[in-house]
Amino acid sequence: MVDLSKLEEKLVCSNCVAEEFLRHQVKLNGRTGTCGFCNSKLDCITIGCLANLIKVAFDQHFERIELDADGNESDIDARLGITVKALIQAEAVVEEDVASAFQKLLYERTVLDDYGDKADFHNETKYKRTYPHHFEWQTKWRSLETSLKNRNRFFNSDVALFLQRIFNEIDTFKTSDGSSVVTICGPGNKISQLYRARAFQTDKSLSEALKRPAKWLGPPSENARAGRMNAQGVSVFYGSTGPDAAVAEVRPPVGSKVAVAKFDIQQEIKLLDLNALANVEEEGSIFDANYAERLKRSRFLKTFCERITMPIMPEAEGTDYIITQAIADYLAEAHFDIDGIIYPSSQAGNADIANVVLFHKSSRASSAADGTYESAIYMHGEEDIYSDYNIKPVNLDPEGWGLVFDTHTRPQILKLDEEAIVIKHITAVRFECLHFDVKICDSWDSIQQPGAV
Repeated sequence: MVDLSKLEEKLVCSNCVAEEFLRHQVKLNGRTGTCGFCNSKLDCITIGCLANLIKVAFDQHFERIELDADGNESDIDARLGITVKALIQAEAVVEEDVASAFQKLLYERTVLDDYGDKADFHNETKYKRTYPHHFEWQTKWRSLETSLKNRNRFFNSDVALFLQRIFNEIDTFKTSDGSSVVTICGPGNKISQLYRARAFQTDKSLSEALKRPAKWLGPPSENARAGRMNAQGVSVFYGSTGPDAAVAEVRPPVGSKVAVAKFDIQQEIKLLDLNALANVEEEGSIFDANYAERLKRSRFLKTFCERITMPIMPEAEGTDYIITQAIADYLAEAHFDIDGIIYPSSQAGNADIANVVLFHKSSRASSAADGTYESAIYMHGEEDIYSDYNIKPVNLDPEGWGLVFDTHTRPQILKLDEEAIVIKHITAVRFECLHFDVKICDSWDSIQQPGAV
């Protein structure tokens, strides 16, 4: 018969527990004593205290292998399963006698528990590693999407609190290769310029835009249309890291003309990289009760990032944009030193090309010589008229005073390169698609119909 109280109070020292988190707990909460395993006089703690942390690890990260009616394991479980003592020895990095003491203590606690399952922590019971599910995160997010679309759109504290949970300590997030989720852009960095495109369906509108290129090819200074990351009236800068992606993002119709402008980033800015955010890898100890929740968040982030960057059809923009606009507003106004977001271009279909949105506070764009130009878009030849684009300065504004009303309150982050403006004539549209045949079925029994009517 095991003396449970005596086992609970047995001391173990920091030298006998090599796992970093557990060893830290011994040093943090222990006291000088004589270890019951190696007899050293060091910082010690009762194995009852550490057993509580080991119990949490089993509850959150391991699953007991159930036996069939004949008391046998399945073949796959037999390969994956490992006994309690062996698991404790491996995960806590302790010697066999220490692991055995933890196993006996946890089992005796279970036996005394009126509701305990006597198979838990038995010396012959096997467990396998599991990974925390993020169903609660998904369910909560779907509920908040519904709330934003159908109930409280502008003052939704539940959404703010959930976004705080998602982005808490965002500056510490790391991907599997150790990279940060925040990308530094600007002079001397990989991304030092951005491209912005605008489609024109008449020569008159294109000619007028070329007369004030900083105004009409940059972000709108007023009356901004609602977009993926901005509400109606809020001016932000949408751009791409490549000119072709910028053209693809405006979805120009055949026959239109697209002006592509290059903007140099004049000072260092920080962008939240959604591609990196989707690949956040949480490091920690399974004995830390908070680690499981961080793992759930990292798994949720992948689907979260896919959701907010997926293509949105024009007929759904009115409702689906609400979600991404709320996220952008939160990131722009929260206590993060972030100027914008960089995310994959769904239109370009190129993993090396990305889209960028700069929040209002960091989206002021100007040119080296803001002001008015004369523009010419045709040249008369001997026998015909052909396209030829030229601008001539008329009334320049070197300081950019006339461009926006809040010149003094926002830094000038972007500068238009007038000599790099390109006009593209859209003569054809190419596309890639998946092909599915429609089949006529005699029965629906074997076909799953999510949402079918």
